[in-house]
Amino acid sequence: MLPLPSIEEVKAVKQSEITTAADRVLVAAGAEYGDMERQTWDQQYAEARTYQADPDTDVPLLTAIATGRGMDVATLADRIIANRAAWVALSGRIVGQRLAYQDALDAADTAEDVAEIVVEYVAGG
Repeated sequence: MLPLPSIEEVKAVKQSEITTAADRVLVAAGAEYGDMERQTWDQQYAEARTYQADPDTDVPLLTAIATGRGMDVATLADRIIANRAAWVALSGRIVGQRLAYQDALDAADTAEDVAEIVVEYVAGG
């Protein structure tokens, strides 16, 4: 007969389940965006905030994106701000849930305690 896994081994498997499931939700939410585009998000957001504070300021990235999309910079800035707020809300919910699962895992003393942790992320608000 094979020996039962140690509590450390059981926890390691559950840890992987917790993090993999959280990553799956967040990756799916951003699936339409490539890595290179994601690298511009902070600048897009900074320029959008700057533009909303002063529409006469130079916002080269937003201007280029808006021109490429055939829309005005004001509309693009509004969309960027809204998208950022939606992403912050979603990622905050998922990270909060992941940390709650982590707290439960850290508190688990037995394999049965670990088995009672059912990992089901809720993305909606």
